[in-house]
Amino acid sequence: METLHYKGYEIKIERDDFPQNPLRDWDGHVLFCLNHKRYDLHNNTDFDTNEFESWEAIREAIEDEYCPLAILSVFMYDHGGITIKTSPFICCWDSSQIGFAFIDIPTLKQWGLRAGDKTAKELEEMIRDNVRLYDDYLTGNVFGYSIADSSGNTLDSCYGYYGDLGKEDMIGEAKSNDEHYLRQKIVKHAIKVKRWIRSQVPLIYRQSIGQIHFYSK
Repeated sequence: METLHYKGYEIKIERDDFPQNPLRDWDGHVLFCLNHKRYDLHNNTDFDTNEFESWEAIREAIEDEYCPLAILSVFMYDHGGITIKTSPFICCWDSSQIGFAFIDIPTLKQWGLRAGDKTAKELEEMIRDNVRLYDDYLTGNVFGYSIADSSGNTLDSCYGYYGDLGKEDMIGEAKSNDEHYLRQKIVKHAIKVKRWIRSQVPLIYRQSIGQIHFYSK
């Protein structure tokens, strides 16, 4: 997908072909009540949305059952793949509402917060962040990296970075790991040189076999 060269190491940026479903596999998310006739979407409420006649009726049921502190509608665009967000899509032919995402008091308590610690706008932005995370999963916008040395040996790899911000963090982490391997290389080189000196290896041989290459960005 993309290859970076940094301080003598090769960083390969790839899509994560087997990402975790963050809403199913991770803790600490907002509540979702989603439904679509062709897709298995997240619903961790007590409601079977097929039993309701309208989204308005589902919202009323959510408000009665959960007393949400903030609730947003969720919409999906379905055309050669699906994507979701909390506002309607411009194209009305391939898009529709698929449910709601919301925060209630028990969810806040799981985060170590109390009602009143966050404003309504802050809670809504937290919902949007969760919807964006789920959208990254649904659209395959999940990344990983591998690091190889100049001989092509893989030194490290890590996957599961979600979204464009996750990708930026991933590249920064990969470069930091490059610098870690370079520091290790320098330390090993210094130890080797000291060993040669103690063994009285002639200087001409130490110069020829003791070279280490430094790279700039």
